[in-house]
Amino acid sequence: MRQARRFTVAVLATVLGTLLLSFPSRSFAGPVHRWDRRHDRYDMRHDRRDLRRDWRDIGEDRRELRRDRREHDWQDVRRDRRDLRQDWRDIRHDRRDLRADRRDFRSDLH
Repeated sequence: MRQARRFTVAVLATVLGTLLLSFPSRSFAGPVHRWDRRHDRYDMRHDRRDLRRDWRDIGEDRRELRRDRREHDWQDVRRDRRDLRQDWRDIRHDRRDLRADRRDFRSDLH
């Protein structure tokens, strides 16, 4: 009898807990929403930092490319061009991420 009662209480507690967690209240939604905005700001800050680093890398690769072309070092020229393509690809990726983060941030404000 006692064991059946414990089992019934455990089942009811599990069902009640599941129901409470499956329907988030307004008090639960607030902190998650604030965390999401904070995360978007953090993400945008890092995307901007990555963009600055990629632009710096492009400048360095261009200088190396000019030097290698001047010295007729064609193998390094090919390597520098490959590095430039990779840096441009990184910039496109970071710009796309930054646009998506800004869009998400604006939609969170409404």
